[in-house]
Amino acid sequence: MKSIKNLVLILIAIVAIPQSIFAKWEKPETGTEGAITSIVSLDNKLYAGSTTNGVYISANNGSQWIEWKTGLPTNGLNVQSLVVCANSVYAGTNGGGIYKLNTSKNKWEPMNEGLGNLYIYSLAAEGDNIYAVTDESGVYMSSDRGKTWRSINNGDIIGILLFTVSVKNGTVYAGGQYGDVYTTSDKGVTWNNIKSGDLFYNVKSIAFNNEMILVGTASGVVLSENKGKTWKMVNSGIKNTDITYVGFNGKYLYAASKGGGICISNNNGESWITINEGLPDLNVNTFAFNSEYIFAGTQYNSIARRKLSEIIIPEVKPPLLVLPENDNPAVSPEVLFSWKESQGSKFYFIQVALSENFDNPIFRKDTIKTTTIKQKLEKGRKYYWRVAAIDDKNERKWSEVWSFTTRDDLTRSKLIKPANKANGVAIPVSFVWSKSKGVSYYKVQISKDKKFEELLVNRKIDNDTTFVYKKFEIGKKYYWYVVSVGFDNSKMISDTFSFTTGTASVFEYANNNNGYVSLYPNPVNTHITLQINFKATNADIAIISTAGTVLANVYDGILTNGFELHLDKYIKSLPSALYYIRINSKERRLIVPFIKN
Repeated sequence: MKSIKNLVLILIAIVAIPQSIFAKWEKPETGTEGAITSIVSLDNKLYAGSTTNGVYISANNGSQWIEWKTGLPTNGLNVQSLVVCANSVYAGTNGGGIYKLNTSKNKWEPMNEGLGNLYIYSLAAEGDNIYAVTDESGVYMSSDRGKTWRSINNGDIIGILLFTVSVKNGTVYAGGQYGDVYTTSDKGVTWNNIKSGDLFYNVKSIAFNNEMILVGTASGVVLSENKGKTWKMVNSGIKNTDITYVGFNGKYLYAASKGGGICISNNNGESWITINEGLPDLNVNTFAFNSEYIFAGTQYNSIARRKLSEIIIPEVKPPLLVLPENDNPAVSPEVLFSWKESQGSKFYFIQVALSENFDNPIFRKDTIKTTTIKQKLEKGRKYYWRVAAIDDKNERKWSEVWSFTTRDDLTRSKLIKPANKANGVAIPVSFVWSKSKGVSYYKVQISKDKKFEELLVNRKIDNDTTFVYKKFEIGKKYYWYVVSVGFDNSKMISDTFSFTTGTASVFEYANNNNGYVSLYPNPVNTHITLQINFKATNADIAIISTAGTVLANVYDGILTNGFELHLDKYIKSLPSALYYIRINSKERRLIVPFIKN
């Protein structure tokens, strides 16, 4: 019974595993050599054209491949295209012309009579007609299954560099440079260039589905939904847009590329997702289908296959925000918004507002087809933003809401304590100044002379407007000022104050720099946290005024390393001013300055 129970648990676990784990490409047990340029299927066999070894054949759904080049000459081993015509396979080679596989003799036989150029780029077939695109000699046609050939060029396509040929219902399409797509419906008597709109780049592949024409170019996928009257670029989600091959299978559009593997779309190219899990080589030259698999011919790693039943477009997920970082207090007003791609989304919709509920959006943009956008915003304001991914049903999948604050113009600080010309200042000395707008950090400079020729202190201060220093002589005069440094390294210098030291204080001044305590943020608005970084057996903590008056007793008890106090409720009612947190214990007596804004 125990073994049966374990088996049931294993089966349940298998069912629970996401389907995408199984939906991966498989390598053949015995592979091929050379780049695979073309794949066709005939009579439960697969044929693959190689650039080095002619043709490979598989009789078991691509699990194993055997080399089949008998009859192919040395200059015919670079196969650029395969096509099936009248239940026979034809191979177009780069230098040897066109060959037909004679299955009764198990050998390839030349079919070059009338063919004026033996460098074949592409083949297409319909009925008994075969079409061939050649190197610099245009298009040739055979009306007798390859026995004889004739040129079907006229003045319109003489000298035009062509790369691919396709045929649909008697109309021949030849793709060439710069987005040229030439068509003829009268066997080459007249040709018409249907290039328009977004057709700009070299055409490498053409596929058809009813009135839809899908074109793969060197710069992406171009689609016509009206037999070539108008065209539009449909690249959303395609990372590598050097498209090598396009096709249709069922409800999906397919596109292969150099370096990007294979993408599919189920919404007429409005969005694409990759299906590259397990694909051994992302440089895909071609692909083909049978009833069970898709087969991908690659540049370096032979042929891979994947079950069609396991290719499923996942539900579009909300985008993950990237920039500006959440709660960033110092973002450039020239804001770069960035988020991660949501696979399968048609486009994105961004909203930027002054409130978290977005009832007052100040910027919004729809139909964004990238994952970044720039927008100039006002300085010194807090903003909220979110992005929606739009799925094929035009539903919005919203991201989290993030916030940020834009940097303001840099202002200079006002010195607060020690006051100018103050006498009898206790050592250690607590320095306090006002917060600057648009500041990245501060520099506190202290000297014995008013020209600051010899600096006693030149200290960088991050995220604080207080500083404590104790290495002063009693009864001496000192000068100090604060430099506010902006994010662009601009500087604003405060006035210069002087003070004269008195005797040493009973209490030691502390701040984030000496390690005894951590107080943040400082200055404070409504939230403040005090962290203790020493041990004390019996301590009392209070908030006091500059005159030493106790304003609130906040703690009485044992202190340990990492002990934290949240003092929000004690400071809410305090007016804007300078205050101190006093920590009195047997082990240590400290005063920590802070500013309430």
